[in-house]
Amino acid sequence: MRDSVLTAERLFESCGHVIPFEKALLSSGDDTSRRLQNYNMSQRWLDTYQSKGLRKVDPIVREVSQGSNIFLWTRLHAKYDRDPHVSAFFEEARLFGLSFGVSYAYSNSDKLDLFTFAGSGNDFTAQHVDVLSFLTPHLKLWLDSRDSQRPEVDLTRREVEVLKWSHDGATASAMATKMCCTERTINFHLGNIYRKLGVNNRTAAVAVALKSKIISY
Repeated sequence: MRDSVLTAERLFESCGHVIPFEKALLSSGDDTSRRLQNYNMSQRWLDTYQSKGLRKVDPIVREVSQGSNIFLWTRLHAKYDRDPHVSAFFEEARLFGLSFGVSYAYSNSDKLDLFTFAGSGNDFTAQHVDVLSFLTPHLKLWLDSRDSQRPEVDLTRREVEVLKWSHDGATASAMATKMCCTERTINFHLGNIYRKLGVNNRTAAVAVALKSKIISY
C-alpha cells in the first residue's frame, strides 16, 4: 500500500510543476465502479457532493453533456452567474477551498471521467487548459494501471464487517445496532473504507471489495 501512495504522491508532485493547484481529484468510471485518487480534497466535500446530489447542478457535468471536455472555472463562473442553482453550487464549493480551478471531463453513457485541479487562488489561466489537455491521456492511463494492479488493502476487522453489512443493504443505523456501537462510529469506519479503497460512496466501496475479494457474494 505504501508504494501505491508514493506513486500517487510523485504523480501529483509532477503535476504541481505545471499546474498551480492545492487540491486534486482524479475520478473515472460509473457510480458502481468508480476509481478515485484524491489529493487534499476534503472527504466532507465528497460526502456533501454525493448526499446532496450536486452532480445534477455541477456546471462541469452540464457542459460535458454538451460535448465540451476541458474547463477553466472562471469561464464557468461567468457563464452561469445568473443561474441560482449553479451559483449555490459554487458557494458550497468555496466553503471547502474550491474557488478556482481547471477540470477535464468526459461522459459516455453512465461513465464519467473527471480530473480536477483546484485551489483558493485565481492562479489558473488558459495555458493550464492546454497543459491539462496534454496530461489527460497520461492521467487516464495511470488510473487504469493503478486499478488493474490494485494492491492489497489493509482494512480492519470492523471495516470488513461494515462492508459485509453494506453489501447486505443495511443502513448505518442498522449496522450500529448490529455491531453495538454508535452511528457516528459506523460513519467513521465508512470514511476510512472510502479513503483506503479510493472511492466516495458505499455502492462503489462494496463493488471494489467484491472485485478485490475482500468480501464475497
